[in-house]
Amino acid sequence: MMLQIEVPNIPRSLMRIVLGKTAYLIGFEYNETADRWRFSLYTMQHEPIVLNLPIVPHFPLNIQVADPRMPSGVFGVKSNPPAERASKNHVSKDDFADGTARFYYASSEESD
Repeated sequence: MMLQIEVPNIPRSLMRIVLGKTAYLIGFEYNETADRWRFSLYTMQHEPIVLNLPIVPHFPLNIQVADPRMPSGVFGVKSNPPAERASKNHVSKDDFADGTARFYYASSEESD
């Protein structure tokens, strides 16, 4: 199952998300100087599972995270930039807001 996760168009956010049967806090942060987005995942007790992972399109973002609290699926970004930005390997400030990029979680569990 694939779940699209809305990324707020603000520099820093934290929201509750349920993946499978477990609730998490997911955070997004935009760095204007580097023109880059990052995401973090926490337990509901605000304990970090992963912090400040760079958001890179078309790559499994949490593939190297070994924390057993990490959901079993994959976080990623699908991006369809306009031709003038097609060689770009990152997600810019407004890419989520204008639909150029979509953040998702793909579950590896049938029941998720």
